[in-house]
Amino acid sequence: MVVMPGSVEEAASVVEAAGREGASVVAYGGGTKMGMGNRPRGVDVVLGMERLNRMVDHQPGDMTATFEAGVPLSEANRRLGEKGQWLPLQSPMPERATIGGILATAYSGPMALGYGLPRDWVIGMRVVNADGRVTKSGGKVVKNVTGYDLHKLYTGSLGTLGIILEATSKVAPRPQVSRTLVARFGFCREALEASRGLLKDYASPQALVVVNGVVGNLVGLGDGWTAVVMVEGRSVGVETRVVKAREYLGERMEEVDEGIWQRLVDMPWREKDGPTVCVRYNVTTSKVGEAMESAGAEDGVIVDVGMGVVRRLWWMEGDISKNDLNMVAGRGEWVVERCPPGLKEGIDVWGEAASVELMRRVKAKLDPKGILSPGRFVGGI
Repeated sequence: MVVMPGSVEEAASVVEAAGREGASVVAYGGGTKMGMGNRPRGVDVVLGMERLNRMVDHQPGDMTATFEAGVPLSEANRRLGEKGQWLPLQSPMPERATIGGILATAYSGPMALGYGLPRDWVIGMRVVNADGRVTKSGGKVVKNVTGYDLHKLYTGSLGTLGIILEATSKVAPRPQVSRTLVARFGFCREALEASRGLLKDYASPQALVVVNGVVGNLVGLGDGWTAVVMVEGRSVGVETRVVKAREYLGERMEEVDEGIWQRLVDMPWREKDGPTVCVRYNVTTSKVGEAMESAGAEDGVIVDVGMGVVRRLWWMEGDISKNDLNMVAGRGEWVVERCPPGLKEGIDVWGEAASVELMRRVKAKLDPKGILSPGRFVGGI
């Protein structure tokens, strides 16, 4: 059954009825990252967020805004832009990716280096729990010191603890100037050395990634290892930092259109020529170079040098065994973000989570019947 509620109350009544019948419920926003997570044990009701698409509140002076979960990120920023503000989050296909979906998956892009993760921007939520009750956490002001930050627990839980219906976030002023710089290097270590210099010095970019030639050719950057740098802020400060960046990137540095950032964020999720498998490694920044150099000649690599996030992309033909997947994903802490559905049987795409027993106890408290996206999250919860 697919249900499209038009209000918080309607969404709550659907979940309450499903819980009464023991029917499983999976929330659906824009559908951009429905491939994330384990295969659910069952899907009886799909709760579509398409009609929950309103801006509930915007306080430009307080720099906060409240959106229903079904508002696409691009639409949210269009509305905030009327007051010169924005929500500095990134997601594949932002014209489809919804506020609720971005928070439920905790998806972050390269701008997290300068702006923080999605959980850093949320100050309040309205969530429907497994019994159909709507609960609130946080508030609508930045300074909020009462109660538990349950919205941080819901962020990234993939709809297994509660379904996000509404979120209140801090917003930021739009930067006066944004510059995107690229520099191509013949060797991985050269790109890494230049990037680390930028991170330690006054240049302080808002985003910094290094990609190899496989990804570079697909997004229009060309061969070799390419450092891509975002510098934003007031015009005078940006110009000073661009000059500083040249000390590390050298005369090869050039400026490109800022659209390259969306192409890089979209890359692992492209439908026509996207990878068969995408694995995200979370490593210490000192291990980034090792992860970069271990890539095969036909592997795609996208490295967030400052955050220690390495995405490895594989284009594979034919059948892929579970042993193959475990082999390519067997480096440190990892999450298989994208792979053919058949590979998910018998493995946990979230890797080995040290806190899985604690998470199971939380799940048992908040969803005792196990009706919310059952099996999709860490440890099959």
